[in-house]
Amino acid sequence: MAILSFRRKIVLRIETVFCLAVARFLIRFLPFRWWRSALGPLGKSANEGEQNLSAEKEMRAMQVGRFVTRTAEAVPFAAVCLPQAMAGRWMLARRAIPTRIVIGSMKDLEEGGALKLHAWLIAGSKTVIGHDESEAYTPLNDTRVGAE
Repeated sequence: MAILSFRRKIVLRIETVFCLAVARFLIRFLPFRWWRSALGPLGKSANEGEQNLSAEKEMRAMQVGRFVTRTAEAVPFAAVCLPQAMAGRWMLARRAIPTRIVIGSMKDLEEGGALKLHAWLIAGSKTVIGHDESEAYTPLNDTRVGAE
């Protein structure tokens, strides 16, 4: 893995905090229909043709994913799975790495069967954000931007 210089880490940290803050703002304060297009294609097979990434792009996606996850733990606002997936998607799009966000659900048996949701980000064949819990969730129906 390429080692980032101190200056590049600072710039990446600033970009990550900015993307997390914008994602959190959209989720918290604006209706879903206004920011739905910011998610891009959703679903398990939304970008089926974009499964193969070069080793370099895959490594970069994993690096950005780890950076987003670590930064989300340090920001002073709630940057849970969906803001992390959105921020990671935007950051990887800037680096010409195709991604898709998958949203899944499961019943929480400890809380009387309440529905729990989780979002994770996939680049190529790797889950780069949200992989810790994604196995326990069932992906919702595949949807695409502009699908009717």
